[in-house]
Amino acid sequence: MFSSYLVARNTVKFYQKRFVTVSNEIDLANGLKLTTGFDYEKRNDLENLISYNLFNKIPSSNRPHGQTGQMPGHEAYIANFGLQYTPRHYYTIRQGQKQYLDAAFPTFRLQYSKGFPMGNNINASFDKIAISAFQNIQFGLFDKLFYAVNVGTFLSSKQIYFPDYKHFQTNELFITENLLDMSFAMENYRSSTNDKWLQAHVSYTTQYLLIKQIPAFQRFLFDEAIHLKTLWTPVQNHNEAGYSIGLGDIGRIGVMVTFSKLKYENVGFFISFPLLNLSTR
Repeated sequence: MFSSYLVARNTVKFYQKRFVTVSNEIDLANGLKLTTGFDYEKRNDLENLISYNLFNKIPSSNRPHGQTGQMPGHEAYIANFGLQYTPRHYYTIRQGQKQYLDAAFPTFRLQYSKGFPMGNNINASFDKIAISAFQNIQFGLFDKLFYAVNVGTFLSSKQIYFPDYKHFQTNELFITENLLDMSFAMENYRSSTNDKWLQAHVSYTTQYLLIKQIPAFQRFLFDEAIHLKTLWTPVQNHNEAGYSIGLGDIGRIGVMVTFSKLKYENVGFFISFPLLNLSTR
């Protein structure tokens, strides 16, 4: 909002969507969760309608990175299927409801989406599948390791629109609501793909790494973290290494160095407030 008002530039690109969503989630067995759903969406492209900004800049395009043509109005009928399994996932019962505890094993997730054209060649028609694994490993009271791997592909893309692409969490602005250990320091939509992809994230968090080794800072509550990330698509190989300080996932300040095909690309400074993001890992 402030970026639009100040410089007529919005890094998030919008389209109109009128939709109906039906979903269901059930435990097939302990640690094994099945999610099914169906989405109906009526989509329309949008143009910028900024009538005023502080410095009278010409509004930037509402087209995402690499997209030049207008998205035609269309409908999407999408079936979603998800299967998630955590081995030996302990739980407790609170107020009659089952609530899972922290797991000692990685969580594996299979996700599949299919778009049905419903007899109209302009409607979305595709098959997308992805497999993920992620885990938090606690080393004593002060150290923990988080890792996540996600790989996927489009089995078919007869008629696919940009909302159906695989999108990645990115931080184009230096203030973000995304977790630094699950997002990339790059332009929004730059790596969005309708082909294959692989992404991996590793973060090591500790109370005593660099700054906290200095006695004057040891009385403060903040922790320190090292981040390593990689993203591969058929047209891109993006890598990152970074350092951050903060209070867990409440808020962090960090610096990220990015590489393209292992060649230095850029360095960026970021402030993360994940509490602003209502979505979960």
